[in-house]
Amino acid sequence: MQILNYRNLRLLTVLMCGLPFLFIFCAKKKELAFIVIGSDSLKIEQLVKLDPAASSDSVRIRNLKLRMAVASVFIADSGTDILSQKFSEQLQLRAGEEWNPQAAGLLLSSAKVLYQKLSLGLSPGAVVAYAESLFTAYNKEDCSGILQASRSVDSIDPDNQQKVAGFFSSIFGISESASQLLFDFLKEQDGLMNNSDAEKMVKGLVFSETEKTPVKAASVPIVEKKIVDNSVEALKYRGQQSIMDSIARHIPNLKSIYKKRLKVKESMSGTVMVSFRVSPSGTVVDAKVSKTGINDEEFLSQLLRYVKDIQFKKIPEKIGNMSFEFPFEFNPE
Repeated sequence: MQILNYRNLRLLTVLMCGLPFLFIFCAKKKELAFIVIGSDSLKIEQLVKLDPAASSDSVRIRNLKLRMAVASVFIADSGTDILSQKFSEQLQLRAGEEWNPQAAGLLLSSAKVLYQKLSLGLSPGAVVAYAESLFTAYNKEDCSGILQASRSVDSIDPDNQQKVAGFFSSIFGISESASQLLFDFLKEQDGLMNNSDAEKMVKGLVFSETEKTPVKAASVPIVEKKIVDNSVEALKYRGQQSIMDSIARHIPNLKSIYKKRLKVKESMSGTVMVSFRVSPSGTVVDAKVSKTGINDEEFLSQLLRYVKDIQFKKIPEKIGNMSFEFPFEFNPE
């Protein structure tokens, strides 16, 4: 009986000694359930949604610490949410990566901040140093800085896709295809009018022939139509965002044409659906009115003459012509 008690005592001693370690282990597991980035405590599953393409959790945490730090100085406007949604769609369509709008918006906002610095003539090294200062200030308990990024002292041409995309890829830890798309998306925003102004007049839709529902280019009423030719494939290179932007640049001139004709036809208003056929080089092969709420031949002729000169984004020659419909809405102010 004494031997049994002694053995029990040894077992109890082992268990008692092991319990603190077990408690510490469990406590650490619980601590790892949340990651602190700046002033936010995020669960691992939240981190995965914010950076779905990272190779590991440690890389993902590093990426998000940087993106959230840089994006913290970005001033959002009324069109930010719309652009985030569009960028999310393009990442899925053209890069084959599932980024939700919040994740896409975070990447886009942080890229805009650094791209602005590159556009001002700062070298990649200077931009990295700027990003590191934001990183350290935002993540007060982490002074490790950025692990990998181009630190060249030579400035780069902000219009050079290869170099700028390479810089984005290295500093943000994203794929080559995602970084190229990020560059294209940022460039397409240059020189555009305020998004709300554009959407007052132009409401663009692009449709897939393999889908029953259209893909929306803006938050507008849906009109069901289909793309023909190789347009589904072409959409990977010349997406709805690109088409919207190419047309939006011409809105002031289209509005001017409408206002001049409005002096003759005072009650003229409505939507004009224009069918475009665009070559790989981006020139309009053909444009015609497929449906209209405005029955003024003079105005429609002027509209078609103008839109036939719109230049769209170039795509690979092998894709061929792309066809799509675009509704133009004209209303007196």
